[in-house]
Amino acid sequence: MNRRRPSPPPRVLLVGAGRFGQEHLRTWQQLEKQGLAQLAGVVVRSQASANALAKAHPGLAVWSGLTTERLAGVDAVDIATPGTTHADLVATCLPHADVLCEKPLASDEASAGALFRLAQRHGRRLQAGHNYLYHPTVTALLGEARAATTPPATVRIRLLNPADQAIPGRCPFEEWLHAFYLLQALDPRPPRVLSAWRTPLTAEVSLVLPSGTKASLSMGWQGHARQRSLELQWPDRQLRADLDDGQIVRQRRGATERL
Repeated sequence: MNRRRPSPPPRVLLVGAGRFGQEHLRTWQQLEKQGLAQLAGVVVRSQASANALAKAHPGLAVWSGLTTERLAGVDAVDIATPGTTHADLVATCLPHADVLCEKPLASDEASAGALFRLAQRHGRRLQAGHNYLYHPTVTALLGEARAATTPPATVRIRLLNPADQAIPGRCPFEEWLHAFYLLQALDPRPPRVLSAWRTPLTAEVSLVLPSGTKASLSMGWQGHARQRSLELQWPDRQLRADLDDGQIVRQRRGATERL
């Protein structure tokens, strides 16, 4: 009997090794150790950055500047650079490889649509990095919600960092898009009512979903502690998920249990 040889893991090129890029780098290195990916190398903006990264990671291929030569022979590119550079980098990479890009994919809907059409033209996959949507805790929470016979009465999503970690000039709505696609995972239909307001550091959104669920979203930089929580409440019970510690707590008639 002929046995098919297993396909080699995909070769991935990482573009960007700044604040978010370092997290991506650690993840790809872990996946490489598990035999699930091959890290082809890292592209950064300047030679000084390349030298520093190569010194910190001996044996890692590091280059300054993205060229077609860098893209040759890779299966996918992971883009983790500042948001204003995303659209141009995605357009450069799509003719050569599949692309995973940190949010935002582009600055407007028309530009994002053009990128997806480019991906289709070249037969490539293009995906924005929706890391919380595939978080195991979110998956479990959504499973509990979908198993319920009625939609929750209220939904509360908090994605907050300490105020002293605020990044000057960053819009909290754009920085914390996760809240919107988490809510969309509960009900993908357009809301019946929506109101939103913001300060320099925080954004608040109040919505009524087609199911009648009332939702509130808090995003940005506030207080002293980091918060990553989702709360779903029914008349007789409440589910609360903490995305940092991975815990889901169910409260019902005075009883509390961890799922």
